[in-house]
Amino acid sequence: MSVKNPSELEKFMKAATEIMKEGQFDLRGNQNPADILSRGCGPRQLLKSEWWLGPTWLKKSKEDWPKSFGSVNEEEVEKEKWKIVVSASNIEFKSTATLLATRISKFSKIVRVLAWILRFHPKAKNLRREKHADLTQEEIIEAQKTLLRSAQKECFNEEEGRKSLKNFQVFTDNDGVLRLKSRIANEDELSELITPLILPPKHLVIQRLIEQEHLVHKHAGTSILLTILRDRF
Repeated sequence: MSVKNPSELEKFMKAATEIMKEGQFDLRGNQNPADILSRGCGPRQLLKSEWWLGPTWLKKSKEDWPKSFGSVNEEEVEKEKWKIVVSASNIEFKSTATLLATRISKFSKIVRVLAWILRFHPKAKNLRREKHADLTQEEIIEAQKTLLRSAQKECFNEEEGRKSLKNFQVFTDNDGVLRLKSRIANEDELSELITPLILPPKHLVIQRLIEQEHLVHKHAGTSILLTILRDRF
């Protein structure tokens, strides 16, 4: 049979599937002699078994056959498939930053790896897609923002995370990053000082950042590290 029209092919396949379902009969293993060997059976038992002749119920009328247990509720299957897809999409974004930080200990390398991923990711937007042998500064900056956004969303999306920010004036900048409105109002100051970026200290990505700055600045103490991070972010 030749079916050229896609819509006709769809109808043909649907009809064929329905016919196959009508002839399909699922039976429990203890009612199926074909499963005797797989359950463990000695030679003498096999000689006397129904394995050679088939089940006795098969010789009866169809109305007297055991009930098939393999019927599937297609609507329930679709619901479960939808649940899986939704869960997977939620987990994928949340775990990206953590996954990279788990496998890579150096923050700058995490940023570069993510930058390469974003370069070839079809959904990455607002970046110039020129061909460069190495990463551009724009791509590295965008990757760093993506990492920090992801860390913030993981830590501050939950109710407990939001409670820690309730006493501060927090806003989201044009890049989708959470920033703090400080008391510094001098326009001549750097924007990083006026509206510092919020770094969740418990997130692994931020811990990698702190570890890196600690080593780069010759094991600088806590107060010096805070000053460095405030100047940078």
